[in-house]
This record gives sequence, C-alpha cells and structure tokens, in this order.
Amino acid sequence: MKNITNLRVYYSGEVIPNTHEGVTFVCECPLSFAIPCTMSFVELQNGLCNNIQSHISKRVSNILYRNPVQVFGGLIQFQMMPITDDASMQQMLCTYQQTRFHVPMIELYVEFEQQSELGAVEEGVNVDELGDIGWEEDNNDSEEEFEANYEVDDENDDGDLVGNPAVQNEANAIVSQHPFGVPSFMRTLDLEAMHAPEFPEYANTGYSRTEQERATKGRPKSTRYLNEMDSRDMRGPRKCTICGREGHSRSRCPQRAGPSSVGGH
Repeated sequence: MKNITNLRVYYSGEVIPNTHEGVTFVCECPLSFAIPCTMSFVELQNGLCNNIQSHISKRVSNILYRNPVQVFGGLIQFQMMPITDDASMQQMLCTYQQTRFHVPMIELYVEFEQQSELGAVEEGVNVDELGDIGWEEDNNDSEEEFEANYEVDDENDDGDLVGNPAVQNEANAIVSQHPFGVPSFMRTLDLEAMHAPEFPEYANTGYSRTEQERATKGRPKSTRYLNEMDSRDMRGPRKCTICGREGHSRSRCPQRAGPSSVGGH
C-alpha cells in the first residue's frame, strides 16, 4: 500500500557508524511496524513511547534515521540522519517513497530517557488524540532480509566498474583503511634454510665424473686399461691344451711340431 510505511525500530542497542554499508543499527530485538505516511513528528514520538516498553514512563530523546544515499556504480550507502521535527520527518518519508523498491523499510534507532509520572503529565501531550493512529506491529521472523548495497541505477546492470577511476580510488581508500596483515598462524619461509643440506659435513663430498658414468648393468668399467701383466695375474699361468703343461700355450707346444722338429735339434 502506498499510504503505509514499513518501519523497523532499534533501541537499547548500538550504532556502528563505519561499516562496508555505512552506518548500521544493532540491537537484540528490533521491532517492525506499519505506520501511515501522513504521521507527524509528535505522533511518531508518542507512538514509539506507547508501543515500546509501555510499562516504563519515558520520553524519546533522540531519533536517528538510516538514510540511503546513492554512491558510485549505482550502489547505496547508508548515512545517519537525525529526525528532529516535521521537516526532517517528511524528508525521511519522501526518501522512503523514492527508494522503497530497493530499500523496503525505514530503519530508525531510538533513544529514550526515563521520567517520573509527574514529568509525563507536564509534557502536555494529549495521548487520546493519537488513539486513531494504528501501529501494526510486524515481528515476522520469516521476513526477507535485505542487503545494504542496492542497485538504484539500472544502467549499471553489467557490474563492470573496473575502468571507472572513481571506483578505483574508492576501493583504494577502503583497502588503506583496512590493511591486510600476516596472520599469526603463518610464518615467513626461510628459503635458504629450506635448501640447506641436512648434513653439512657431507655437503662437499662428491664423486668423480668417471665413477658416476659407470654402467648400471654388468661389470663396471675400469678407470684404466689393463696391461699384459694384469691380464696374466687375472688369468693365472698359461696351460697348454695339448700336453697339459704350464708355461706355454698351444701354439708353442713342442709336441705340436712332431718328430721332425725333435730330430732337427
């Protein structure tokens, strides 16, 4: 309904001025109401007193409005606006009518101050005259929560804000306000210590290139050539296969020459 305003009231809580959304109101149990758009400032004050902790004699000392303001990229940030009279009250209602499709309710933070029964009478406000104003309380827990950064300008639906210098400057300012530090559970890696040998006393111990190039299969190659004496030592003494004697080979065996060679001596 166009003549009804959705109102969410925070009290006995906290006002956080600097968040990524701007100002934020926090309390344990916010209340939601539906009020007419024609309500005056005095009617708002008395309606708040009569519908919030009505058993306590009190008066409204301060009303803060979470005012949506369009910023770069078609997004919305919230600023704190005090509601002090009918003019600021009408400005708040006008802003709500303009942004109600993106910001579905008015958010107020209300501060009260207690007073004696005598002080309440001396205020001179006729509460009976406000009896025709209906405050419809709405505390439906299933009410859809709305995000702070709303798109107001449909021309920026593509979301491409990288090339905008104003966006970049704003992003840099946000980063500078919230510097990133190294978490306590992270440690800086010492690369030199990582690559250091586990046993430094053996760090300079190496092998010759010849030994490293030995064949992996079969008998390893020798680092020098074998001479004749080495071959004899490895084979043992020569033994003739004809006569079976040691000291000469088959080619030099006397029996191979036959009787003619014996007679010739």
